Amino acid sequence: MGSQRGGSSPLDTEIIAIVKDAKYAEVKGNVPALFFVPYLQDNTVGSLTFYVRTSFEPEPLTAAVRGVVARLDANLPVDNLRTMERQVQENISIDRLLTILSASFAVLATLLAAVASTACWRIPWRSVRARSACAWPSAPRLPTCAG
Repeated sequence: MGSQRGGSSPLDTEIIAIVKDAKYAEVKGNVPALFFVPYLQDNTVGSLTFYVRTSFEPEPLTAAVRGVVARLDANLPVDNLRTMERQVQENISIDRLLTILSASFAVLATLLAAVASTACWRIPWRSVRARSACAWPSAPRLPTCAG
């Protein structure tokens, strides 16, 4: 398979499968390049994530998943267990909130513009001229050279 980076010793890694690109942490964004190492062969395991596919309702299976993991290794904690649907919802919740807020402000702006435009058409033109003459002061006169 080549050699280690920066070294000349050969790798002792065997490729056993190639899988399609998949979204792991974020729904948006680029798919990172990943490789998988068996749990028992990895010296630097910081966390372990796995997915369970089922044709049944996933919520009742959480106790069974915890039981299977405990039988494999009693020292492994199982926390943050959730469905893929919930994971995706948590991942896009900020985008959904921004979309709802933007749409709400757009509807509010449209309503305000509609109310303002109907109010303008109800005012007689004479009173608009009279109001505009009173509301806008005339420009100040600048002194001229003639005195």
